[in-house]
Amino acid sequence: MLTGVPRGGYERCVDTLKFLVGEWNVSYFAVIREEFASEEALESLAQAFPGVRVIIVPRQASADAVSRFEGKPIASTQVMMWHEIACGARSIERLADYRAVLRVRFDIYFQKQFLPEDIPSDDQVLLPPQMSWSGANDMLCLAAPQAFRRYAETYEKLDEIVGEGIGVPEAIMARSLAMEGLKARSLDIRFILYRHALFQSFNDEELGILTDVHPILSTYKMGDVGDTPENRAECISLVSHVVKPHKGFPLQTGSCTDANFYPVEIDDRDGLAFRWMALHAYMNVAVPRNAKTLTFLIHFQVHGWHLPHLTVLIDGFPICLAEQSVDGFGRTRVKGSIAGINFRRPLSKLGFSSGFLAVPSQQSPNSRDSRTLSVAIGSLMIDGKRPIEQCVTRRLPMPTQVSEGRRNIIADSQITIVFQGPWNEALRDNIARARECLPGAPVIVSSSDTRLREAFSAMDHVTLAVVPDPGPLPAYMRGKHAPLNNVNRQIVSSQAGLALAATPYAVKIRTDCTLESRAFVELYQHASVCDVTAAPLLASSVYTLHPDGIEGFPFHVSDWFLFGPSESLRAYYDVPLMTEQDALWYDRFPHKRDSHHFARQYRSRFSPEQYIAVQNARKDGYIIPGFLDDARVEVAESYRAYLVDKFIVCNLSQFGLVFEKYRQVPESHYQFFNCVWGSDWLAMAASSRRAALTDVNLGRKGPSLRHRKKAVAAIRRIDHVLGSLKRYGLMPFVGDILGVLRRFELRGGDSC
Repeated sequence: MLTGVPRGGYERCVDTLKFLVGEWNVSYFAVIREEFASEEALESLAQAFPGVRVIIVPRQASADAVSRFEGKPIASTQVMMWHEIACGARSIERLADYRAVLRVRFDIYFQKQFLPEDIPSDDQVLLPPQMSWSGANDMLCLAAPQAFRRYAETYEKLDEIVGEGIGVPEAIMARSLAMEGLKARSLDIRFILYRHALFQSFNDEELGILTDVHPILSTYKMGDVGDTPENRAECISLVSHVVKPHKGFPLQTGSCTDANFYPVEIDDRDGLAFRWMALHAYMNVAVPRNAKTLTFLIHFQVHGWHLPHLTVLIDGFPICLAEQSVDGFGRTRVKGSIAGINFRRPLSKLGFSSGFLAVPSQQSPNSRDSRTLSVAIGSLMIDGKRPIEQCVTRRLPMPTQVSEGRRNIIADSQITIVFQGPWNEALRDNIARARECLPGAPVIVSSSDTRLREAFSAMDHVTLAVVPDPGPLPAYMRGKHAPLNNVNRQIVSSQAGLALAATPYAVKIRTDCTLESRAFVELYQHASVCDVTAAPLLASSVYTLHPDGIEGFPFHVSDWFLFGPSESLRAYYDVPLMTEQDALWYDRFPHKRDSHHFARQYRSRFSPEQYIAVQNARKDGYIIPGFLDDARVEVAESYRAYLVDKFIVCNLSQFGLVFEKYRQVPESHYQFFNCVWGSDWLAMAASSRRAALTDVNLGRKGPSLRHRKKAVAAIRRIDHVLGSLKRYGLMPFVGDILGVLRRFELRGGDSC
């Protein structure tokens, strides 16, 4: 069921839709409002979809539908969209006779994939996770007929949904599903919104690449206030910048690590594209059911490598390989039979493994290539056809980090996930969940825990960085249950893991954390577009302490999760180890007389998180604290500047971070007044050279400065009894006090 407006240029989307459903017996229905059902439009539809049945929604019916919501906070386009979907579903005779219904907009351009075979049950719908924003994607849906009817009746629930104050399109979709009791499952389909004015100069290969590496660029608002010739030119330039490094080679091939393909290179002999691999590599391709042969060209191989060293599998089935021919340049074309394999949908995984590899610079004194390599593969074909449309021309490879005055658009393959910390039982699951969010991103586990060597094998496609253990320092807090100070373990293992990150960007995350979405990447991209002058790190609000907070420790930046340019992360952890003298500072020196209860619990000069940030800030000339709770005005101001210059701080639990151990911490009344939340960081940035970032949504809103100071003052008044409250297990009483203060907040505007 096609819905929406068949705008000029939608014809380019037709073939990709037909490929998607190519293995099904399909009936096409087009639902169009009367004002767009011109004779020319209907003729165009008939040519694009022979036999299509057109359902025309009368102009008056659309007007009546919109009039119901006059003056209410919902766009008329949303009302008309759901009205025409409802009309379409009601107008299709014998809808229940179909196995499934796919509702799709006219202007959706799909990557070459096949529709999944697994049609959900009557209480489920399949929706794509991309472009789900603050709710659920409302652009396409795959469902069994009964579930689709319930999905299509969203229009009948709009009154109630809008009455609840919900007007955002994706939030409307999510609320409608919840009201119907429909469960949304992920539809693994990649697509862009086709904009003819923007994309008419791009070929099909380039559009296919865009669907994979950065589909958000297609959400450019045509006809919007900001739709100027300059902005259109900028968007076109960004698209060119994004797709160029991937041209000439199949998509979704991972990134340049020993566990996958290296970036695209060009064979100088005839301009064909190829990629080197090391031990393992893979690509995901749409393979027709009746496919019989797989062929590819071997462009180069390291000395000592031969074809028997190579193993190729599709969806786990080994392929028998043989040399088919040798071309005029001496390159071998390899052929394998793939007939009879039950290929997966929507994509099949084509995996390569080499039993022999080498480092060219160690083989030959004339080589400057220090990568670990085995064989260079290109020109992959299935039954004599390339898996994607290609327009291969002689060109030079474009490094993924080339950028002049503009930050790169970040693809999954440009990010290395560095899990840092000791072995724990959840680590394997944490890695698996993170890989689901960032498919193709290489994974490194860095630690001083030798148990990791036994926990992972080469088949896990995990790079291990197990370093000599510097050992723990004495506990940094007082008390018999105080944890050991592992800051030096964190420093050396983070340094080792980040040193192996060969991608432009990296995530440094604890081994007991994981990811549930790539929303943090999209947030960072948006912030980076707003400010191209810096290369900040994305950090968690939780345990990034506010200088005016309850604890008030300056330069205390959360170490749960950091994301940004790999070089920036390496620089952040390029600090000396903590000495035992600093670890036992308050065993030798008294706390200052006005130190509060929470500071007096420390033995070390700085907390572990604080120590790393202080040492990092020292290198760049910031005014750093001399000890844990150094509350000098100049230190606090320097800390604010440091947070703005070097970080973007937000509540990462809203943007993809999962930390089961501390899942409830973001809801703590204590941390509400203790940490730097999105509104706090934006207020700090508002008066700086990075004011352009202040329109970025960083999640949770923290207290105003006045409100925070009132809460801190209340805690200071009972500081003398906090030790007794803790001794008798009454500290929750403090949380109750803060909860009351939080509820009676009178916001006077956000101010840091």
